[in-house]
Amino acid sequence: MSQASPSERGMCQSNELQPDVKQAQAKRNILLNNPPGVYIISDRKESIAKFFQQRRIVVGTVMSQLLDKTLMMAQVVQRNCFVAYPSSNDDGRGEITTYGLIFKLAPVSPKVAQLWKERHQSNAISVQMFLERDSQDSELYHFVGWAESKQFSFSPELAKSNPLPASLNPKDLWYQGK
Repeated sequence: MSQASPSERGMCQSNELQPDVKQAQAKRNILLNNPPGVYIISDRKESIAKFFQQRRIVVGTVMSQLLDKTLMMAQVVQRNCFVAYPSSNDDGRGEITTYGLIFKLAPVSPKVAQLWKERHQSNAISVQMFLERDSQDSELYHFVGWAESKQFSFSPELAKSNPLPASLNPKDLWYQGK
């Protein structure tokens, strides 16, 4: 198997076949909730706030063209993926405390990859990628959407200088359990 160059790989360093990781998103019905610039992929009809409140989500910045390549290749688990300036909704603060997050990306269904390809703004240089933590593997994350804004954070302090789309309040998006 030949090694792809970084520009061919997307935002991840390697991928691998992993039969024990199910392609969970392949069975989901794709529902697109869209306040301006925010796209969420879910299997339930619910508000954006409810979506975040019931899931442990990390949001981080990635270059659009790298995410495009990554999602098109994400039929298998991809290792050493990277998002910059991650913010988490489950720490009670939402602050950005590190430069980046390195993680494994779970397989993405072709329907989700196609949805990204059809809906993202091709002129956006970077996007905010939403990732849901896997309940059984602390390094594995599932792609659950994106925001096409300069900054999307769960921090109320950052929201003052970079307001969230559709007047979302960061504290309303914090994890509250299932």
